[in-house]
Amino acid sequence: MILISVGLDFFQEQKSENAVEKLNALVRTQVTVIREGKKREIDISEIVPGDIVELCAGSMIPADLRLITAKDLFVNQSSLTGESFPVEKTSAKTHCEHRIAR
Repeated sequence: MILISVGLDFFQEQKSENAVEKLNALVRTQVTVIREGKKREIDISEIVPGDIVELCAGSMIPADLRLITAKDLFVNQSSLTGESFPVEKTSAKTHCEHRIAR
């Protein structure tokens, strides 16, 4: 019974890993960036420091970003902080940035 159980578990785990790999190959997350003054669509993994990322409703935020401008931007960060409601984000300077500017 134990050998059968281990064998089935291994087989199912292999099938699920293969399915995830196939799904990841099909889904490519693209993001619109402004680089060297031109808008372009790039893969999310190709973002580099200095890129200006353009977000719209429903966008996945691809990295740690500094907001330049924002209007009614609410972020669901429940997977990171456990917050149950979306949190509003603004482009205002942080407390640390105010101290550095002095």
